[in-house]
Amino acid sequence: MATHSESLAEALPFADRPVEKAPGHWVLARAGKTVLRPGGLALSTWALKRAVLPGSDVVEFAPGLGVTASAIIGVGPASYIGVERDPNASARVDAIASGVGRCVNADAAQTGLPDESADVVVGEAMLSMQGEKAKRAIMSEAARILRPGGRYVIHELAMRPDTIPEEPATEIRRALARAINVNARPSHGRRLEASARRCRPRRGRDPHGPHGPAQARPHDRGRGRSRSPAHHA
Repeated sequence: MATHSESLAEALPFADRPVEKAPGHWVLARAGKTVLRPGGLALSTWALKRAVLPGSDVVEFAPGLGVTASAIIGVGPASYIGVERDPNASARVDAIASGVGRCVNADAAQTGLPDESADVVVGEAMLSMQGEKAKRAIMSEAARILRPGGRYVIHELAMRPDTIPEEPATEIRRALARAINVNARPSHGRRLEASARRCRPRRGRDPHGPHGPAQARPHDRGRGRSRSPAHHA
């Protein structure tokens, strides 16, 4: 008789692939890791607190195991919709959201959701897995579904400093992709910010004021410094 953990592992995406060929984040999930985010639970919690989730209509891109979905639902949003392209993960998050919202089996670049239907869009550890064209498509979709004054919360890998030449940056991406069996494509930090700026939704009243919520960088955490994000409206 299968144990609960064995049944859980069998239901995960790519469960039929051997460890050496499965995407690294799903291998970690098989081993019992639940927070599959580059900055861990602390940075996820920090970002979500800044997003003003209570009473908001929230859309989450690529919710995966549903850990962030549970955190969002726990603070009382007006509604929650997850957008997950893996059918197994989508079904898992749909069950978590039952009674508050739902999870649709769709791509983050083409959600099928109405224009200006969300106050907050959350996307963690998923832009890093896309090429530049796909990153822009996903951010443009976030801008399309956000209402004026909406917030786009991202939590991603980014290469620092921004002066890293393209040749070693490309080698870093290739080595990372080989190690985790995912076409990981982290951008230079400023390049990611510039792409997000080009995809802003229409302006409206931001609950954080004219500069939006603060953005934490790895070297800022613990020092009391922050920067305004490129992805607020």
